[in-house]
This record gives sequence, structure tokens and C-alpha cells, in this order.
Amino acid sequence: MDARIPTLVLGGTGYVAGEVIRLVLGHPNLQLAGVMSDSQPGEPVGKSFPHLAAVLGETRFLSQAEIEQQISTLPRSAVFSAAPHGVSAALIDTLLKRAEAKGTKPRVVDISADYRYSTAEAYAAVRPAGEIAPEAESAIDQARVETAEKARRTIEAFVRRQLPRGSASAYTRAELADMNRRRRSVQPFAPYDERPKP
Repeated sequence: MDARIPTLVLGGTGYVAGEVIRLVLGHPNLQLAGVMSDSQPGEPVGKSFPHLAAVLGETRFLSQAEIEQQISTLPRSAVFSAAPHGVSAALIDTLLKRAEAKGTKPRVVDISADYRYSTAEAYAAVRPAGEIAPEAESAIDQARVETAEKARRTIEAFVRRQLPRGSASAYTRAELADMNRRRRSVQPFAPYDERPKP
């Protein structure tokens, strides 16, 4: 019996999906069970990813209906969604509802931006018509928040060292304001504001 986890990849023809497929194929605990492409169901996956063709063999793209069938019959599975931003959340929601109805428990990783927000309110500010599934919101754990905060502190410390306030190379208030207008982060980029260390 194969102890590896059956793994499904959604949005299978894009670059990110190709990288996910490559990583899944090389992972000792994962077994590629299907790759979804509604635009190319039945076509060989290796045709879209010639560098993986020898390993993929006869693997063909599956339709959403075929992926839903697999989700409903695999007692456990991993799902990586490389579907486009704005499409992924609805697709994952559909698959999770199908799995719940059949009593299966897939673990889902969304690589799009659809679930990268800490709260439903933050998500709605960017995608007013969107909705975060309760499962996704509860999966945003403290470790991820702490990692993001550590990264923020590291970047801001680097800016303070390399582009010190008051130097000719420092960011101006106008540059920082412009950057923050274009960002989607909850917190503003403010490298010259001292923040207490945790």
C-alpha cells in the first residue's frame, strides 16, 4: 500500500502549476493524483510542461467534474490551487463543499492571492464580492502572522541601515506615501518609524 498522500493540482497549465507539479513529483510523501485544467481536459500534461513529460508519462489534464469526483472518493488528499486570482476561492469552496458532503478531508493550499488576508474584512476591502470560507480564515494561524512580522522588521531594519533617515538615499515622505498607496498590506510600510520589538 502506498502511504503517499494523493495530490491534486488546480489551474494546471500555468507557470505556477508547473512548479507545483515539479515539487509534488519530487516529494517523497506526495503522489500526483490529478491536474485540473478546464481549458485542456484530456490533453497530456507533459504537452504544457515538456521538461516534466518523461516523469508525467500518460498523465492527462482532468476537468473540474473529474477533480470533484476524486475529492469525493479520496479519504485524504492534498490540493494545491494554482488557479488564477479571483477564481481560486470559488473553486476551492466548491471542492470543499463536495468533500464535506462525501465525508472526505482534503488539505488545501491556495497559491493565489485569494486567501492572503488576515480577516474577512481585509479581504472584502480588496474583493468586495468575495467571501473567505470559515475554514480558510481559521487556518490563518499565529505562526504565519509572526513570520510576516519578522520579515517586515528585517526589511525595515535593512532600510534603516542602508538608507538611513536624513541621508541623500533615504526614502522621502512622498515616496513612502506613494508606495503605501500601491500596496495591499494591512500595515503601511514605515521603515523610519520605530516599532517596539516583541
